[in-house]
Formats: sequence, structure tokens, C-alpha cells
Amino acid sequence: METCNIEVNPAFARQHPGLIPGKYVRLRVVDTGRGMSPEVMAKIFEPFFTTKQAGVGGGLGLSAVYGIVKQSGGCVTVESEPGKGAAFGIYLPHAPEIPERRIAEPAVLESQTGQGTVLLVEDEPVVLRLARDLLAENGYRVLAASSGSDALSIARKETETIHMLITDVVMPEMSGPELADRIRKLWPAMRVLYMSGYTDDEMLCRKGLPENSAFLQKPFTPHQFLQKARTTLGTKPVRERV
Repeated sequence: METCNIEVNPAFARQHPGLIPGKYVRLRVVDTGRGMSPEVMAKIFEPFFTTKQAGVGGGLGLSAVYGIVKQSGGCVTVESEPGKGAAFGIYLPHAPEIPERRIAEPAVLESQTGQGTVLLVEDEPVVLRLARDLLAENGYRVLAASSGSDALSIARKETETIHMLITDVVMPEMSGPELADRIRKLWPAMRVLYMSGYTDDEMLCRKGLPENSAFLQKPFTPHQFLQKARTTLGTKPVRERV
């Protein structure tokens, strides 16, 4: 693993749409693993593509890494051959000055407390746990699910009103909009907040979303998450289950 300052020239920038020539910091990670074929390399940034067996786990996911880096104005490169390992390069725009230290936002976070029952659906365990704890600590009753099928099962069994669904847009079993449509047959007054980490192509994030949907872009801060949840929920609906 290595880091360095690097000057991106126009020729390199043209090979990576969205990249602007100039100063960057490069993080390079090299391994000595099995390497990848050209066919595998062509798909590594696609959501849910994996060469691992079911149940092994896939870490953060290269599609999420790709989206975060692109959102930050950088790019990701990869070089690999079967039997020769792989080399990944993460290019991030150089910050010429050290930004001023900002004071944390505890007072603002405290003002974002709310109430009501939230059905939270996220297939990444770490994100699910953090979002669940954040909502619970700020006054919400949280029903957590790691998949669309789990969320449907919870919604069918729940006897108290589900006031809001917070769901990822892209999930393996079904999309967030499809899940919302199915749960709204049980809870028609339920509000919905969509979230996604795939930021490179706006259409990838918003494909299939109803017009004027509440949407939160990953990555987000705790303050942004709580603020969006509260504004999406608004006045708590009181309509009972169908």
C-alpha cells in the first residue's frame, strides 16, 4: 500500500470521464492474489457482482467504493492479470490547504429527535446497525431488516402503525420502490425515504423512484440522516393498517 502526490495530465483525464486535470493524491493498493481475467474486471464495479460463493461476504463492495470516490471528484483504476494479483489506484483531488477544524454538531443532532415507528431496510450489516442505533437513540421505534423479504415479513406481522420506511434503492431481492409499493398495500399512509450509495450515474440512483421521492445520498453524516428522516416523516400519520 502506498500514497503519493500525482499530477493528472489531460490524456489520463480523458480516459476517466469526469476527472479534471490537476493535482491529486493517489492511494495504491497491490496484492499478490489470483488476479482477474478481463471479463471479470469489466464487471467489478457493478452492484452485486461477485465471484465469491454465497455466504462468504463481499466487504464494502467495489461499486460503493467507486461511487464514493467519484462523488469526491476522483476515480478508481485497476490493473490485473490471472495469476499476477491486482493493483487498485484511488485518485482524490489534492486539498491545497488544511481546512479549519469544525466543532461537532451535538446541539444540532439533539434537535433532530423524533417519534414514530420506522422500518429500516439495508443489506449492508454495518450501515444497518449504525442507522438503527442512530434512530433509536433519537426517539424512534426501529424495526430493522436486512432484505426486502425480511421487511415484508415484519410489515405483515406488525400490529402498531409503521409510520416510515427507510430503504436502500438497490437491493439483491427487490428494489426499494418495489418494496415500498408492496408494504404500502398494508400501510397506505406510510412515508418513504430512499437512500443509495451509487452516485456516478444519477439514473442508477433514481431509476424507478416515484416523482418527488424523498432521497438521501450516501455517504451522509448523522445530522443529515436524522434531519432527512424527520423532514420526510413530518407530522406523524395516524391512519391504521388496511
